[in-house]
Amino acid sequence: MILQQLVDLVTRFLTENQYLALALIAGLGLLLWKKPAVFFKLAGIAAVIAAGLYVLSFFDQAVETGVVKKKEITVERAEHLNRKNEYLY
Repeated sequence: MILQQLVDLVTRFLTENQYLALALIAGLGLLLWKKPAVFFKLAGIAAVIAAGLYVLSFFDQAVETGVVKKKEITVERAEHLNRKNEYLY
C-alpha cells in the first residue's frame, strides 16, 4: 500500500465518522493541555511507527517487483523449453 492510499483511507474514515473524529481530536487536545509530556511521547511513538511502516512499504514494493520479474523469467524459460521440445519431435 502506498502512502497516498493510506492517507486517503484515513481521510475517508474520518470524514465518514465525524463524531469519532471530533472525539479523537478533543481527546488529543485535552491530553495536550493536561499532560503535554505524555502527548509528545505518544506523538513521537506514532511518528516512529509511521516511519517504520513507510520504510517497510518500500521493501514490499521491492519484493513484489522481484516476484513479478522471477515469474516473467520462469514463464519465458518454460516457453523457450516448449519451443525447443517442439523442434525435437
